[in-house]
Amino acid sequence: MKAILLAVPTVVAIVGCGTHQAGRMSQEEQHLIMQEVAASRQAAATAFAEYVGICLEQFPNATDVRDDGGNHMGIQGAVNVALNDSGRDVVCSVNIAMRKVERIWFNRRIYSPQEYTNAEVDRKKTAALISAEKAKILSGDHDAFVKAGKRVISHNLKDPDSAKFRGLFLSNKNLPTLCGEMNAKNSYGGYVGYRKFFYNRVSSYVDDGKELGDGYMYRRLAPSYCSEKFADIE
Repeated sequence: MKAILLAVPTVVAIVGCGTHQAGRMSQEEQHLIMQEVAASRQAAATAFAEYVGICLEQFPNATDVRDDGGNHMGIQGAVNVALNDSGRDVVCSVNIAMRKVERIWFNRRIYSPQEYTNAEVDRKKTAALISAEKAKILSGDHDAFVKAGKRVISHNLKDPDSAKFRGLFLSNKNLPTLCGEMNAKNSYGGYVGYRKFFYNRVSSYVDDGKELGDGYMYRRLAPSYCSEKFADIE
């Protein structure tokens, strides 16, 4: 029994030594692996260039093209290409199997290509409207804008006709905004108290005092929209 126990370490030592020898690679094998890695990287770069080309069909004037990985969208079955389109950060997701743009990320939202196209049409219409309206407002012709703002702000009230406004003024010459306070009746017929609001062609919110929802958005955006008054509204 003692003889058998003494022989075991010797066998282990021999096997271990053989394993160590077998684990070594020749210079030729190492060189072959390096060539395979380089070829793999080249193939990946070539493939990415193909996906970039697909995205550039959708965004022909894009610049600053780069691999976005999974920063904004999932990468399963897709390659995500980040780019700058006319000053806006966009991510174009190409379906690997179908070789076409499947999703577009912009401004924290994911669109289908058609949805993004429709949104772009609406954005351009809004920009044109804002430009024309801004010229009128800055010239002192702001009655229609103020009426539109009051109508939008009171639209979802329990009793829109009960809305009262005070402290109205125009702010932000780049994106004219109606700011002020609004009061209206609740379901019981009583006024709830004056609440601050703002309205422009991009967004409108009333500060309802809540941590989330409209109140949160008002408090977040009002400093940008309502801090540059250029006209009081009587």
